[in-house]
Amino acid sequence: MDDNIKELKAAVGGKRYELGFVLMVTVMAKVRGADNRVEIAAWVQVRAEAIRALLGVAYQRMPCDNTYRRLLQSSVEGVGLAHLVGRFLSEVESDIVAEVVSLDGKTLRGSLGDYQKGQSACLSAYLPEVGITLMQVPIPAGTNEIGVMPTLLQPLPLQGKVVLADALHTQRTTSDQVVTAGADYIGRVKENQPYYSTLS
Repeated sequence: MDDNIKELKAAVGGKRYELGFVLMVTVMAKVRGADNRVEIAAWVQVRAEAIRALLGVAYQRMPCDNTYRRLLQSSVEGVGLAHLVGRFLSEVESDIVAEVVSLDGKTLRGSLGDYQKGQSACLSAYLPEVGITLMQVPIPAGTNEIGVMPTLLQPLPLQGKVVLADALHTQRTTSDQVVTAGADYIGRVKENQPYYSTLS
């Protein structure tokens, strides 16, 4: 995974912290409930000694909140990172017995910042049997989940799976992509889709 992280780096020289380290501690803090860069920095700082021992780093000072903002904004492209994490979790998932992949859109917690006019949303692929999110892709402002569904599905290991989605994704293009990938597709049908209702 280290080699893939290098692909996400931008031309930002002179940084005190490696991008891989910042990503790792960010994920650790987020998993434990930190919702923003200030909370991430505080969580990491309190556990600095344990983090140095766990990750084998020699940083005397942990990153401040502005370091997370600068480094992540300048060095990480969101969709690229999502694909990277998705590939990694796909490798982990190969050792897990999970037959169902659930597709769902979510509004991100802590996404209503001082410089945002609205909340951010993403579309996720989730393994409900084991509680693992395989991948997330952002939903650009002014669009909806349908437009980003192909981007979410493309890298997922769907062979032999059963894919579930709500009525919004009862779309021919989505079902075709899922079936072509070797999975079965179950979508909800509403009354405003009379043709599909007659097939049940």
